[in-house]
Parts: sequence; C-alpha cells; structure tokens
Amino acid sequence: MFGFGRSAELDRREQALNMREQELNQRENQIVNEEKNLQLKIYQFHDQQIKLQKQLEDAKNEKDLYHRERLVLLNTKSYIIEEAKSAASKLLNAAKKEAEVLKNQGYQEGKLEGLQSGKKSYWDMEKERDAALKKASNARHAAIRRHKKALRVPKPITLFSSK
Repeated sequence: MFGFGRSAELDRREQALNMREQELNQRENQIVNEEKNLQLKIYQFHDQQIKLQKQLEDAKNEKDLYHRERLVLLNTKSYIIEEAKSAASKLLNAAKKEAEVLKNQGYQEGKLEGLQSGKKSYWDMEKERDAALKKASNARHAAIRRHKKALRVPKPITLFSSK
C-alpha cells in the first residue's frame, strides 16, 4: 500500500506539472504570435510613414514649383507692363512732337500767307488755325488712346489656369 499511494500522488503531481507546462507552452505560442503581429504592424506603420513622407515631399516640391512659376509669371507680367508703358510713352511723346510740328506749321503758313501779303482773309486764317489745332488735338487724343491700349496687358496663360 505504501507504494501505490506515493505513486498516485506522484502521478497527480506529474499531471499537474504537465498541464502547467501545456498552459505555459500555449501562453508562449500566444505571446510569439502577438509579437509577430506587432512586428507586422510596425512594418506596416513604417511603410505607411514612408509613403506619407514621400507624399509630403511631393506636395512641397509641387508647391515650390507653383511658387517658382508664379514668380516667373509675375516677373514676365511686370516686364510686359514696363515695356507697354515705355512704348506708350514713346508714342505719346511722338504724338506731342507731331502736334507741335503741325501747330508750328499752321502758324508759319498763316504768317507767310497772312494779311500782310493780302492773299488770305482773316476768316480763312482762323479756319486754317482751327483746322491745324483740331488736327493736333486729334493726334494727341489718338496718342492717348494708343497709350491706354498699350497699357492693357492680356492675362497670361498659366499651367494652373482653368482654361
């Protein structure tokens, strides 16, 4: 009897140890699986982070490209405006000179063929003077219109325009 009781107790202890070992093995397998899942999530997170960084860099590059193109367009626009202003001022100065020449020419003609020579009457001289002044005024107004037209700059077509 002595041997059976002791061996039964040892069997129970061995069974308890075996069950505990099985539980520990299951727990170890569970921890290993959780670790693999966490590593997989970490890799996925790093991949996603790399993709987001690449998208951010692409957006920054696109923004820089947009700003560079905008500056080029602004510089081009200001250059075109300056060119138009200088061309308009040249036209205006030329028209003023032409008007002055016509005015002087009208006065000279009036003096040469005026009352002293007896060829023209006072009223004819007045008509010629008025015609010369009107011609000079029309030339001046035409120059102003050309100047205003030259100042109107067409809108440049950009890469980001809706048209």
